[in-house]
Amino acid sequence: MSKLFFTLICFILSFSTNTYAIDNLSLPSLFSDNMVLQRNAQLQFWGKAAPSSKVSIQTPWELYSGFSDEIGTWNIQITTPGKREPFAIEVCNQNDCKILNNVVLGEVWLASGQSNMEMPLKGWLPNDPLLNSEEEIQNAHKYPVRVFTVKRTVSTQPQDDLDGKWELGTPEQAAYFSATAFFFARELSLTLDVPVGIIHSSWGGTPVQSWIGEDGLRVTGFYNEVLDQLPEFQRHVNNFEQWLKGLVSFPSPFKSLPYEWTDRAKASWRMLPYEDLEFKEIVYDDNAWSTVALPGDYVPDFPNDTTSDYDGIVWLRKTFFIDDPSVDYQLHLGLVDDMEFTYINGVLVGSTMGPDSFTPKSYAIPKGILKKGKNLIAIRAIDTGGVSSMLAPLVLKSQGKEISLSGNWKARPTAELYANDFHRFDAADSQVANRPKINKLTSWTPTALYNSMINPLINYKIKGAIWYQGESNVGNHDEYETVFKAMIGHWRSKWGYDFPFYFAQIAPFDYNNNLSPALRNAQLHVSALHNTAMAVTLDIGNPKNIHPANKQAVGRRLANLAFENTYGIFGKYEASKPLSIARQQDVLVISFDCVQGGISYNLDKKSELEISADNENFYPADVRVEGCSVHVSSSEVQNPKYVRHAWSDVATGAIFNSLNTPISTFYLMVD
Repeated sequence: MSKLFFTLICFILSFSTNTYAIDNLSLPSLFSDNMVLQRNAQLQFWGKAAPSSKVSIQTPWELYSGFSDEIGTWNIQITTPGKREPFAIEVCNQNDCKILNNVVLGEVWLASGQSNMEMPLKGWLPNDPLLNSEEEIQNAHKYPVRVFTVKRTVSTQPQDDLDGKWELGTPEQAAYFSATAFFFARELSLTLDVPVGIIHSSWGGTPVQSWIGEDGLRVTGFYNEVLDQLPEFQRHVNNFEQWLKGLVSFPSPFKSLPYEWTDRAKASWRMLPYEDLEFKEIVYDDNAWSTVALPGDYVPDFPNDTTSDYDGIVWLRKTFFIDDPSVDYQLHLGLVDDMEFTYINGVLVGSTMGPDSFTPKSYAIPKGILKKGKNLIAIRAIDTGGVSSMLAPLVLKSQGKEISLSGNWKARPTAELYANDFHRFDAADSQVANRPKINKLTSWTPTALYNSMINPLINYKIKGAIWYQGESNVGNHDEYETVFKAMIGHWRSKWGYDFPFYFAQIAPFDYNNNLSPALRNAQLHVSALHNTAMAVTLDIGNPKNIHPANKQAVGRRLANLAFENTYGIFGKYEASKPLSIARQQDVLVISFDCVQGGISYNLDKKSELEISADNENFYPADVRVEGCSVHVSSSEVQNPKYVRHAWSDVATGAIFNSLNTPISTFYLMVD
């Protein structure tokens, strides 16, 4: 009897397992209702099914079929016709069918980058509004634009699928569409008279090295140390999380609030139970603290790991001297990533957080706080992810007098932020000394965003890609140029074809370090890659806001690049760039690609076109325009060798093409 019962159980289990395997037909999330397929193309459908089983795809124009392999993976090629009305597709195996409704054929583009690509049609209020936002949201349904927004996620290994779904342009959904991508798609749909599908995969505040796969990044020679550690990543994470259990913790506001810098969120950050105010007091012995040089990264090295990834609270202290405390003083600070609480002689004089912290700021010092002789400034800086920076200026000003606060500061980490909880270190510093080696998996981890947010898209047929990113790499222009070029090549190699790649140059913004022109120049160099072009944004930025409101112009310029280079629709091209430079005695002659005609020069911006003989001392140039050439010289410069254009954080350009679009920032040298 027991043997018969055992045999019956085995039969039932075998039957149920096989039935589940047959029924378990699955598709990636990209294949869903409302999807857009690239028209007039050969493309792939793929998914999972029972091993070695037949899968069929029924379209209105043809039936396609194939078989899954021994582990249940299947991939079937289909050919799409041109434009047609919305239709359904059935994907079936023996016992199961997936029906995809309201599918359309059109143009499919991938949109990626950081916050200026991520910024939605509704903007990020109140600090980052979008031009005509409400009107654009209400009218979005008039255009056949559909968007698949990839959910944010990170991984150390390439993934096969991701979270997201195709959305139509209803007011409720369109409010969350990438504004730049939507306006790009809108231009395409109007001119080509076809639906346009955008696969939107971006993440604000992220660097280019996060968006490239390991094999592509290793070719550059950068980040190999981090890449070598990825196989050990999970072991380090396990050790780190075990160590955290021994620390007292308290939640960050973003554990319960949406990750938005609302007034409620700011109030919550101000009221956190930090229990660390002893570090603001003048009478405190900080001799054992680490030393950091500011402006710069304010997180000190940890004893066990000088390259460790740290997010959380760092207290910074520095003494300074005042001769006359009776006069009015103002403290001037630059960008602080992500927030700061600033005390002078133990008194809070100011605090900014979120977008406000990414701008220069000044705090009036109330009378009676400053003392004659020695004074103390103490700052509680908090980094919630990515870079931990405090930039210039760091200065006290009074009646024309300045007291520099740049240089060495005392620094001490006091609470680590991990998984939206702060974990306090003890006052004896023993926990800091015993902190395990850790590189956290974040949006800044090299390859992490490629693995989770790009790799799962690779088999999906796209017409091309648009990109808006670079702000997070300001200060590393040489590295950026190499990695960005490698990223474009890497994506194309993975897709298996040389698709068009168009990107927006970062817009003017007062980074207060004058390093962004070199990044813009690096982007200009990248635009020389085959089937690649750049939209210049010098005239549509905002020096006080890193997220300019006019995304309509950015989308239109990217679309015009596609019209000119991809679709053969001429007369819309809005970019010109220098092609060569030569010297004629004491005159440098720059030649441009005048696609739409000649070059014009704005005399009011003379300081934005400069020449030099030694690459150190630059002088505003005297300019003469001849057709598609610009002749520059200066009585101050004999034998000029270098010329640069729009070489400041907030430059808006002095040279324009015939469509009155500024020509890119550039730096040229005569051989």
